[in-house]
Amino acid sequence: MSMGINPGGNLGFSNEAKPNWSKSPVDAPKPQADAAPKDLASAGKPSGVTAPTGAPAAAPVDASAAADGAAQISGVPAKQTWQASMADLVQKMLEQNVSNTPMNKSLAMLMMQYGVELSSDNFEQVYKMLKGKTQKNALESAIITLSKGLGESSKSVDFLQQYLNQNKQLAQQLRQTQQAFTNFQTAIQSGKELDSGILTNLSTVLQQFDDEFKTLNKKATGNRLDLQEFKRGGLLKNLYMFHQLLDGLITKYGKDVDKAGLIQKLQVLKDQIHDTLGSITSQLILSKDSEKHPAGVLENFAYWQIPNPMASQPSTIDILIKKDPQKKNEDQINTERTKVVLHFETDILGTITLIVKIMGKKIWYTFNSEREPTTKLIHSFQAELRDKMTDVGYEMVGFSATRKKIDIKKFLLPTQDLDNVIRINAEV
Repeated sequence: MSMGINPGGNLGFSNEAKPNWSKSPVDAPKPQADAAPKDLASAGKPSGVTAPTGAPAAAPVDASAAADGAAQISGVPAKQTWQASMADLVQKMLEQNVSNTPMNKSLAMLMMQYGVELSSDNFEQVYKMLKGKTQKNALESAIITLSKGLGESSKSVDFLQQYLNQNKQLAQQLRQTQQAFTNFQTAIQSGKELDSGILTNLSTVLQQFDDEFKTLNKKATGNRLDLQEFKRGGLLKNLYMFHQLLDGLITKYGKDVDKAGLIQKLQVLKDQIHDTLGSITSQLILSKDSEKHPAGVLENFAYWQIPNPMASQPSTIDILIKKDPQKKNEDQINTERTKVVLHFETDILGTITLIVKIMGKKIWYTFNSEREPTTKLIHSFQAELRDKMTDVGYEMVGFSATRKKIDIKKFLLPTQDLDNVIRINAEV
């Protein structure tokens, strides 16, 4: 199974995880248990990390128990773990000269969830990115941006906030942008508002974008999807350059009262391109590994949205492919050992989330749907799916269809459950 996928696009984002073991009132979260058979679970426990109370031991405990016993006998303070309280949180904030305000406590809890160190520097960076915003999804977007190593990018906060707020799908964005191009091209055809040279160049660029969008939609039709065809880096760069061109034209003609109608048309097109840029950029940001969690502790996924060829109305397929924490280059997908998540809507069957786990030539399928009739229908195709997998050289060793609603944001933005947040290395 060859995919040839570049999960990072061409934005120059580094996918290398950089563990942060600096002072913090919270431990790194425990590895997420995979729902696949045991031989698929590859997460391990980092050395020196104390497991949450009640969690199964990830390694033999004899050595650690002996060490704690020796420490107690010798009078050396032993290590103890317990759940962090709000008082612990406030104490840590005060130690960092961070005022005890409701907003700062909200930010601190988000930092704990996303594995970000509670430090005065991080609070300062977050406030710079927020630029006065106080909405809950804005706070979360800022913490996510910081966790991805993009601490200076306030624009990333804007894009992620839009994603968290409404998750406007790429298919709809592309359709609206394509229509905006068509409307603008029709509006300027008279040639009365623009110089002939600028008009000719604009018309050429608009036609090229129109062709590119049509091609992109065609690539999502038929019985086979090739992710290599959905390269976002080139489209993102071209859209950004055209966005800047429109911005320059608005500046050039902005003081000409006779160009008020043109300025309005340019602004409408510019705003639509901005929204599409935000949608594509959000995917790239969410595909980037967190720099605050130790490599391999949490699952990281490359993320795509592509037009859904199975829906009659503009709709999107969300595609997530698990990265291999052992790979540090751009090609982080190990096609021999991975997990693929497909989330899409259908006109008749409703929303379906398919989780596929691959281990060599063995494959596991888990279908999730909110509708009981849909799960029964999927069950009826189990034998046929097994035969098709056999035909292409795979052994289907697991199959299930469950009535369950899946939130893909839990895959894209894994967080530590605050109920299980613990404090470590406390002297007793």
